Amino acid sequence: MPTTKTHFNKTQGKFEALVRLIKKHYLLSDKGVIKIALAGVVAHYFDTDPLWIFLIAPPSSMKTELISALDDITDVYQLSSLTPQTLFSGLRKRKDQTKDNALLTRVGNKILTLKDFGGVLSMRRDDRAIVLAQLREIYDGTFHAKYGNGVEVDWKGRIGFVAGVTPAIDTFYSVFQILGERFIQYRLNPIKEKALGGVAINNLGEEKSARQEIKEYFKTFFNQLKIPSIKDLVLPEDIKMCLVNLACFCVRARSGVVRDHYRKTVEYIPEPEAPARLAKQLATLTYTLAVLEGRKEIELKDYLLALKCGLDCIPRQRMAVLNFLASEDREFKTTEVAEAIDYSSEGARRHLEDLVAHKLIKVKKLGAPHPDTWKLSKRTQKYMAGMLPAKPKKALFKNIKKGLCYKHFLIHLLNVPPEGVRGENNTIIPCTHSKYKKNSAIDKQNSIIAKSDKDKLVQDMSMREIEEIFQ
Repeated sequence: MPTTKTHFNKTQGKFEALVRLIKKHYLLSDKGVIKIALAGVVAHYFDTDPLWIFLIAPPSSMKTELISALDDITDVYQLSSLTPQTLFSGLRKRKDQTKDNALLTRVGNKILTLKDFGGVLSMRRDDRAIVLAQLREIYDGTFHAKYGNGVEVDWKGRIGFVAGVTPAIDTFYSVFQILGERFIQYRLNPIKEKALGGVAINNLGEEKSARQEIKEYFKTFFNQLKIPSIKDLVLPEDIKMCLVNLACFCVRARSGVVRDHYRKTVEYIPEPEAPARLAKQLATLTYTLAVLEGRKEIELKDYLLALKCGLDCIPRQRMAVLNFLASEDREFKTTEVAEAIDYSSEGARRHLEDLVAHKLIKVKKLGAPHPDTWKLSKRTQKYMAGMLPAKPKKALFKNIKKGLCYKHFLIHLLNVPPEGVRGENNTIIPCTHSKYKKNSAIDKQNSIIAKSDKDKLVQDMSMREIEEIFQ
């Protein structure tokens, strides 16, 4: 039986001890999600913009347990639900009242947690719009409103936010367009369903004590954590440039397209979201990951987890398209893409067109009876060329398993030559391309870059560590 009191020695307070405790009670294949959940708390104490986080997973996939485990940490405030009247309200308790009863005014600067953001998604459109508008203002640190009954709300502060949500969020493009730039997203790696069911049955009767033990451990771990000033942390130049390229790619890949409501044809292509906010969020995330392990310098493994978060911010359907197009250096027919991602041809075409609109995919239209063909654009290749520091050792992603998420994208990412290494017509050519294989001059230049000082940033990581991030 788990105990409700945990004793610590010098090593038990460290992150790995926290992971072992959770694995003691739950089937956990993804320790990255623990880091991401804690990152939302750590970042609250940085002198930066807030770091808001969505943990995305199907129901009964542990996201609720992990979010609830944060409850006993100082400055964490749990919300059971979120409505237009939860955070701010013009309701009067007395006739002569002119000040508001706002929750945020009463609780101060806290990290809010919400186990299920799905309640917001399922609201009526008008109510949902009110909540989303409030969250946008809260993220920016101010909220001001006047109500018809004379009550005035004037709030300033700093709020953190960690919430769980199901993959249904991928169907709410309006939420992506309105809140996508405020939250970073982390999709939990899948767990073997039969094994998960078995562990759940074995833990019957121990749920309450297990949750209490984990809450105490989270609290103790966080209390002993030393959070330095962000100015004391070191972000290597190579990793900084990788974050910039990643942010530029992700904001384009998640930007919206306006379609006709009935015919679903593209009516308007808005300018893509600027990368500044996401770049800062991903950089803040890497800082928090270093702090969680007691380091002051960001390492490759921190960036790789940020890389996964960045790719997770892209709608799942679009990322599936990009992942498949990265599988081979050739043009694909619409039917091939549809079959690979398990969508109808019409559905696949819609996502392909969205990515074409933002210049991440190139389409070739030859007219009937020839089918349209699609491939990654040169812009995408350039972004990918700058997404890994220098030239990581090929062992980094060697023997990537079939089930690894974003498998093709990661392999292609590894194989794209670093920026500055180009083939014919000044174009970047993937290593899998026959012309690249035969070009000894490019191979030589690649070798020189791989042996440069930048390569010192690349640290050996076991396949197991890579799988834990990109399972």
